[in-house]
Amino acid sequence: MNPSFRTSLLLLCLTLTITNSSAQEVLKLSLKEAVEYALENNVMVKNAKLDHKAADHQVGELLAIGLPQVNASAGLNDNIIIQKSIVDVSRFPGSSAPPGTKQVIEFTTQYTAFMDVTLEQLIFDASYFVGLKAARIFKDLSFKDWKLSEIKTTEAVTKAYYTALINQERLELFERQLGTLDTLLQETIIMNDNGVAEKIDVSRIKVQYNNVNVEKSRFARIAALSVDLLKFQIGLPIALPIELTENIQSITLEASLNDLVNFDYSNRMEYSQLQTNQSLKLINVQNLKSGYYPDLKAFASLGANSGGFRFRDVSELNFGGTNRNWFESASMGITLNVPIFDSFQKKNQIQNVKLQLEQIDNQFDFLQNNIDLQILQANNDLQSATENLNAQEENLELSREIYDVSIIKYQEGVGSNIEVINATTTYTESEINYYNALYDVLIAQVDLQKALGTLTN
Repeated sequence: MNPSFRTSLLLLCLTLTITNSSAQEVLKLSLKEAVEYALENNVMVKNAKLDHKAADHQVGELLAIGLPQVNASAGLNDNIIIQKSIVDVSRFPGSSAPPGTKQVIEFTTQYTAFMDVTLEQLIFDASYFVGLKAARIFKDLSFKDWKLSEIKTTEAVTKAYYTALINQERLELFERQLGTLDTLLQETIIMNDNGVAEKIDVSRIKVQYNNVNVEKSRFARIAALSVDLLKFQIGLPIALPIELTENIQSITLEASLNDLVNFDYSNRMEYSQLQTNQSLKLINVQNLKSGYYPDLKAFASLGANSGGFRFRDVSELNFGGTNRNWFESASMGITLNVPIFDSFQKKNQIQNVKLQLEQIDNQFDFLQNNIDLQILQANNDLQSATENLNAQEENLELSREIYDVSIIKYQEGVGSNIEVINATTTYTESEINYYNALYDVLIAQVDLQKALGTLTN
């Protein structure tokens, strides 16, 4: 089934469940469906996905810097009190005034207005092109952050699903034990009424029955809580009833030997993130070096201005002619900015980044050793858990045989109910130990797949 189709189907089921609360539709989930739903609805994954989308827009934002920039502006001023200046009018060309003749002159009108449109275009800036590379690498880093959140969510949902399955099996185990004790109790009561069994035999089984019943009630709450935890990890409402369709016996997630032999550190998202961070530092060095290069920009501007002692003089757009009140202006050119000396600022910045690169090299060594240790520990845990599972499976078979024999002996009158109770207790403990060992194997498999970087595969 197509993953997107399955996710849509899950969303449809969820919608039907919420809108039809009276019917209390149950949402059925396999492990794969639970993980897929979580990858679409878990808050941590959703936010990481939004961060990745935001990084895509940041790339577009940086790209726009190198594209044409057009700006328009306009303004209107009412000079309520016009500034005046004293000038020597005898210095004006063609003036007949005696030397030193001073006069107060207003250099503007009460109303002034302007409008202009400016076009700018970046021609060359070395840091711009380096910045584009850095933006794309940053986008790749945000993508890896998103995928790492998916890995963590997959791990959490998988372990929560296994916990819920195991707890369901344990709860059914208590129910079976309770049913066995109830049958034994009824038979013993009848035997006591017939004088075959003593009252103490009935009391002994009743005590065992009450203890198991209390334990079953306690574990029923634990099982329900584990399902609620699974809903939380998936991103489902806690009140929504769900049904797990997987069978704990049928789940196999063994990491193959090929995964161990063909392991590559880059399979681990943390290692890949560190590689991307290293690339960003290298790009930063290039960006700082580009600061030694000049930058070149072109511009063009077209505008007009007006002035008058009446508002109508500037409000009417009259261009050209003898009675015009707006005067056009235009300019174009290029600007060149050449860095000359920055007191070794960029040099020190470059050296600082190079030291950070050395730190990243050290982090690579540490991370590789840490990953090796994680794989070794997870593999050892899986082997130990598998050996324990095999032993507990054999113990379960032996305790089942002992239990069956004790029941037959008791029913034929050659065995005691103490023997049956002890056999039942041993059989129950063997089942509990078996499910605990099975859970440990499943969790160890998840940890090994996570260590190998193959969990989301």
